[in-house]
Amino acid sequence: MSVWQRNQKLEHQVDQADQGSTTPTRFIRPAISAPTERSAPRQWQISLTAGLVIAIATMDLTMVGTAIPILSSGAADDALFQLSWAIVVTAIPVALLLLPALARANRIGHKKVAGAGMLMFTIGALISTVAPTMAILIFGRLLQGGIALGIAGTLAICASGHNVGRMLKRWTVAGAVGLVAGPLVAGALLQFESWRLLFLFEALLGALAYFFIRYFLVAGRADSPPPRRPLMGGV
Repeated sequence: MSVWQRNQKLEHQVDQADQGSTTPTRFIRPAISAPTERSAPRQWQISLTAGLVIAIATMDLTMVGTAIPILSSGAADDALFQLSWAIVVTAIPVALLLLPALARANRIGHKKVAGAGMLMFTIGALISTVAPTMAILIFGRLLQGGIALGIAGTLAICASGHNVGRMLKRWTVAGAVGLVAGPLVAGALLQFESWRLLFLFEALLGALAYFFIRYFLVAGRADSPPPRRPLMGGV
């Protein structure tokens, strides 16, 4: 039997099978499952990640402030001036980067911005832990100010989903918990009479927050980011 005859016989069998059926057999296709993408993060995962980031940021303020007596013990006047910079220098990048980072997170993705911020914070905390001089300590504290990117990225993803009010309430509560827990944690760590343990603890928390960002969040961004304004002639 030739190929043409076999095809004719097959079509005849299909036509007979179509009789009494509402759906022609020749148009039936096997069901092919769509490729599955990574499921969207749940609300508790977003709340946990964003809450940890803001808690670390607020905890850093009160932890370092509690360690001032130990940091300044036996220091000269010029060293006290440098120490004051080591305490407040983290606020400079936070003030400069927070609002631009919010816009950047909606443009290139929340996960990228938040992950970069927590990576900078963790590296800065490690540098502060092993800093042999006050200048290197100030540099490490300056890098820790990169947590502004982490705050912006996690805040943007909290404000971009469902139940925005509830997510922001949890975010605010986590920040308040960090403020309260900072002196308690610092007091417990300073019992070992080493201020370096404070920054080592912050480095561990930063690494944990980076892990949560890496595996809990998705690289979301705004569907229609605002257009960029021209450098000249913009209104």
